[in-house]
This record gives sequence, C-alpha cells and structure tokens, in this order.
Amino acid sequence: MTVFFPLFAFAQNPGDLDQSFGDNGFVTIDINGQGLLDRVSRLSKQPDGKTVFVGAVRNASGTQSDFLLGRITTSGDIDQSFGSQGTTITDIGSQDGLSGLFVKESGQILSGGSSNEFGDYQFLLTQYNSDGSVDAGFGQGGTVQTDIPSANGGIMTSFVSDLAGHFYAIGSASGDIAIVKYDTIGATDSNYGDMGIVLHDLGLIEGASNCAIQQDGKLVICGTQAVSGNPEDAIVIRLLTDGSLDLSFNGIGWVDLSLSESIDRPTDIKLLPDGRLLVVGFVSEDQISDSEIFALRLMPDGSYDNSFGTNGIARYDIGA
Repeated sequence: MTVFFPLFAFAQNPGDLDQSFGDNGFVTIDINGQGLLDRVSRLSKQPDGKTVFVGAVRNASGTQSDFLLGRITTSGDIDQSFGSQGTTITDIGSQDGLSGLFVKESGQILSGGSSNEFGDYQFLLTQYNSDGSVDAGFGQGGTVQTDIPSANGGIMTSFVSDLAGHFYAIGSASGDIAIVKYDTIGATDSNYGDMGIVLHDLGLIEGASNCAIQQDGKLVICGTQAVSGNPEDAIVIRLLTDGSLDLSFNGIGWVDLSLSESIDRPTDIKLLPDGRLLVVGFVSEDQISDSEIFALRLMPDGSYDNSFGTNGIARYDIGA
C-alpha cells in the first residue's frame, strides 16, 4: 500500500486540486516498494516549502512496523537529498509508529511515537538532523524512551511545544489520558506531575487524540470516552500548568460533547486568537463506515459557542 498525499490549494478556483503538485494534485509513495501498509500520521511544512511527514511502515515480514520519516519537495517529488532516497526508517521494537512531529528553528526534526520494544508500549521521542539522519546526540543514540506507569504502558498520539521549548506528549494508557512533559533536551520535567508524567482517569475508558497549548501554558486535549468499546463520546480536557484539571473549564476540567448515540471521534483541536476552541472529527449514528464530518466551537469556559453552526456544531454529510 502507498502513502497518499492530496494537496488542495488555490489552483484554478479556491478548493480545486493543485494540478502542479505531484500527479494532478496527488502524491503516492510506496515506501519500501513491497506494497505493504505505509501510514502517515502528521505533516509539517518547512520554511523552504518542503513537507516533512512521519508515520509507520511495515517491514519485510509484513507483521511488524517501524518509524517512518520522509520529506517531499514543493512539487510533490520525494526529496532524494533527505535520509535514504527521501525517507528514514528507524526500527526500535516490533510495533513502532510515529504520531507527533515538530520542526525546530535549527532545522532539527523532533518526532514522537510509541514502541513495544520491551513488551509494554512506551512513549518515544526521536530527533533527526535536517538531512534526515538520526541525531545521535539526543537522548540515547537519538531516542528518549519513557515508561508509562500503567498495566500496558502507553501509546502516544500527539505532542505540542510551548513558548519555552518544552514539549507535552499526550496519549492513552490503559483507559486513562496520559501526558508527559519534556524539557528542551528530551528529559522529563520532574516538576510536572509525578516526575514528568500525569495520568487522568475521568471515570470511564478515555483516549487522547490531539492537543494544543494556550499562551498561558494551559494544555487542551481532545479525545474520546466510552464505557466499553462503542459508543464513544467526544471530550475536551483543559489542564493547568502543573498537569491538574482546570476547574474553571466547565466546572470540572473537561466537557463531554455527546454528539450522537454512537461514535464521536475528534481528530484535531485548534486555539483561536480570542481563546475559543475549534474541534474537528467525525461522527457516526450507526456504524463507522457511514459517518459525517463535524466541526464544533467552544467558548473559553468550555460551553458551546452558539454563534457557530447550529448551537455550536456543524455537521457535513459529504458521501457514504
């Protein structure tokens, strides 16, 4: 299977595919040339216009996966000057995958993900040089590993940097929301939570999807909550700078959005300049194969912004 990049840009009309990018607006890349599952999780555009991406790639056995880092040019070609003919594949454990990406001003690329090198899953940060090579001076041989104190470890889903250059990694750990704070060199911040790690159990089975950080240092996280499996409710959480729940947000630190009776799954959260929160994802009334896109907007206190969509929610049924 191939990695797939559609680019929507102002080509002929706003929203049309940019025909000058890749093959009529699309780029597909078979990372290892074996037709196995290649997955991209995050994209980031560099100042020079090139696009860096991270994800996971199946190895030759087809049963294990490795970290994937790659770069494409402004025209959509794989950047042959980056890594090994455009990509860098890093094998940590049997099931590896990158889900976070941040391009530093220095040009170094910090990526985050998870690996089950020692059985349970760990949070991992890996730093690469601007040419795609592993930065051996970061952590131990380029990688920082963090064990999450839960029954099955933790799986990282995203991370974000604050104004001081610290990084917050979020994920899921045995049904709890997991947050790890790192300093600029990748060490956990001992002043945050329990030696840099915070776990939040909101009473059911929670999972984290994405995050953003406010200018005041508060961290907002979108994710899901379920009793067991489906249905899933979309949730948004806000944390104080010490990792505790911000009780000024909906009175309890988090809000259950309850968009449907089935699956509500947010994929991204963004901060607007006035402090409001924009959350996007998909919602399904019956089954995951028949879903709609949603966008919703919250006020800074966690209540719905009724000036957006219908009572704060917009839903789009584009097709099956």
